[in-house]
Amino acid sequence: MEKIKFYRVPGWAANYEVAQTRKVESLSWVPVPANLSSGGYLEIMEQEDGPEIFGSWLAMIQLLAKCNLRGSLIKSNLKPHTIKSISFATRVPEPSIKKWLKRL
Repeated sequence: MEKIKFYRVPGWAANYEVAQTRKVESLSWVPVPANLSSGGYLEIMEQEDGPEIFGSWLAMIQLLAKCNLRGSLIKSNLKPHTIKSISFATRVPEPSIKKWLKRL
């Protein structure tokens, strides 16, 4: 059997799941940390392209919340998302998606 490579957000359950989200199969919202002084947020926003990466991250979190295996970039047909399919689904340009994926 061939191994399928795909992207997965480390710590998805700890960072983006709460009691309410664990009870439902499909999410219509996702809890996002609201800490503007966290190290990760500051590290991103201090970069020249920080707002672009942050916006891409927020769109990606929404896409990841809708995937069958939440936190994993796998489409409903069980094939991994590609840069092109991520860009199409989020409407974020492909170069911005590539920058975000480098941070995973």
